[in-house]
Amino acid sequence: MNENVLTGLDCYLPESCRERVVEQFQTAPEGLPALCATLMAHDAWAVVECLKTQADQYWGINANYSIELADRIIAIGEACKDTRMVALGLMARGDALKIILRMPEAWETLDKAGELFRSTGDEVGWARTRIGKLFTAINLGRVQEALDDAHRAEAIFIRYNRPDRLLRLYNAVAQVYDLLGDFRESLLRYQAARTIAESLGDSAAFDRANIDHDTGYAYLGLGNLDAALQYFQAAEVAFNRQGREAYAVISQWNSASIYLARGDYREALRLFSLTVIKLQPTHPIQATQARNDIVECYLALNRYEEALELAQAVINECQANGEQYQAARTFLFLATAQAYLENYPAAQAALDEAETIFRALDHHTRDLIAIVQVRRGQIALRQGQIETAHQEAAEAAAVFQAGGQQGNLAAAMLLEAQALKESNDPISAKARAQTALKIARQHGLLAQRYSGYLLLGSVKEKLGQTARAQRYYRAAAGAIERAQHGLTITLRPGFLEDKQEAFRSLMRLNLQSGQTANAFLTLERSKSQVLLSYLAGHKSLHWLDTPQTRPLINELNTLRDRHQWLYRQAYLPPAAEEKPPVNRDAENELPQIERRMRAITDQLYLYTHDDRHHSPTVPTLADLQAHLDAETLLIAFYTDGKNLWAFSLDDQQLAVQQLPLAAEELKRLVSKKLVDNLEWALEFETDSTEVRGLTNSIRRMGEQLYRGLIAPLESRLGGRKRLVIV
Repeated sequence: MNENVLTGLDCYLPESCRERVVEQFQTAPEGLPALCATLMAHDAWAVVECLKTQADQYWGINANYSIELADRIIAIGEACKDTRMVALGLMARGDALKIILRMPEAWETLDKAGELFRSTGDEVGWARTRIGKLFTAINLGRVQEALDDAHRAEAIFIRYNRPDRLLRLYNAVAQVYDLLGDFRESLLRYQAARTIAESLGDSAAFDRANIDHDTGYAYLGLGNLDAALQYFQAAEVAFNRQGREAYAVISQWNSASIYLARGDYREALRLFSLTVIKLQPTHPIQATQARNDIVECYLALNRYEEALELAQAVINECQANGEQYQAARTFLFLATAQAYLENYPAAQAALDEAETIFRALDHHTRDLIAIVQVRRGQIALRQGQIETAHQEAAEAAAVFQAGGQQGNLAAAMLLEAQALKESNDPISAKARAQTALKIARQHGLLAQRYSGYLLLGSVKEKLGQTARAQRYYRAAAGAIERAQHGLTITLRPGFLEDKQEAFRSLMRLNLQSGQTANAFLTLERSKSQVLLSYLAGHKSLHWLDTPQTRPLINELNTLRDRHQWLYRQAYLPPAAEEKPPVNRDAENELPQIERRMRAITDQLYLYTHDDRHHSPTVPTLADLQAHLDAETLLIAFYTDGKNLWAFSLDDQQLAVQQLPLAAEELKRLVSKKLVDNLEWALEFETDSTEVRGLTNSIRRMGEQLYRGLIAPLESRLGGRKRLVIV
């Protein structure tokens, strides 16, 4: 038996029986029920109350141990022939079962406990069981029934003057409204619970910390990130002060959601990863939920394949645990990943799964269904179904507006604005986008802020307001630039992959209006940001050697050895074999090894020095020219995906011209023909006929590249001794 229980018994029991009970706990706890049956009734109840207190405290530490303590209460009650004791034990068991997500069993056990309490005339006991049932109602689709019972329990607690139970009931009801997306209603309940908790003083310190944490969740749902973070951090401090580490970790986990919304992806991913590590040994279910948030982070970083793989794993775990609500949330993320990978039928199927689960909750689902509608609208827009996208967005926006969900409202209004722009209604699109941008700026929502700036830029461009369009495009590019400063080296490429539209639009407008200097500086700023951020963060290239990172470093070294061996098996067979077949088993295992190596590398970078506050300074045009002399020409190439341009800069002049070589032809020459010929040449002897033929072929390609890229600049090349291509 745990030492905490013995300590509790030492305090609870009268001296006359204390020694016998403690000795029984230490030597043969299975004999405890029989011993309690010989005690005076109040002494037996002292044992039971101690066990119940400890069972409650172990919810956040080891819920299975709570079940073990609850079963001892039930056994004592049966030995003492005391129905109320049995009911108390069943209630303790039901409360613990819900923590490990055995929801149907928890509901039935709490129902049985309530009936036993009622049979003894214990109305307060029955009302207490209704608190636990609220936690199971979401996954079982019995929300209205649970809320009706909660209303009756409220009246009982008020009648019997039980404020300690009333505040927990209010908190539980508020959590139900949180999960249903009705955050305004939940805040009213949290405030009522907080008022009671404050009146109870130190005896309700744990309850106050819980209320703070849950209030933060409600503010997060409303998009008030500052208030949410304030409450989460207050709860974390309180839980740590009380020695409740698991609860503190969960508060820190929810703080990570705020960093994610603000675009601080490095900090979000670091905290999510730490949460999984800390909770996995004792709270595997909560660790699974934290992995669900990592899926969302991967989506924000454009790592769709990894998001897809992790989302499917999380869904499987949630369904195995009967945690349908969390599975539905993950289906939303799965749909987004499938849509970006252009697997539209699979994306729609994932949304159908989410909607089916949400609708099974009963009629308290309008906010959750609205989230599904936004995802459907986004997929419809990607497929060119403009009217469908507009309808889904407008309906969802109305729901979010009514519920005060600012973050979701901004996303829905941006979708609606995009659909209006595509349907040639730029004026209405501008109005929606401006409202969405105002919300995003007010609450620090990076994704919505970037999309709002970009959309307003394109609308202004469509209306012929070029100068204003450029300002919005610059704001969009600036938002992304600031966000990528905080990313690790491994996270930047994927994140920037779909964030080039603002930059390309700026380049297009600058080139069209003859603003050559602005175009060149925009190009150089875009190219230099990743390199300069890399150099500014050079400390992060050295991984810290700590107890936390050492197992990761060892695993990475092992995987590297495995990767090298597999690569040789797949692609570098013995020289004696002229044309050996590819080893398919080795080839198939390589991507799995590479994904794991990348995941470990990400984690190692997250644990290193944080250089986000040392943003690099990008040089001006004058700075660059000051380092060039008359004999040096700097050339920078740019493509918008279709055409190629070349900027040429010396110490006196900047010039730009469109090149005759198309971007697609350049890509074909470099990535296909040239690379293939070089690889083939390496397979033959240097003086062979094959190499001479390939050399001629490569020379011809080089001539094509020269004619397309360098020859048009001959007027600028005359008299130069040094050519710098960037």
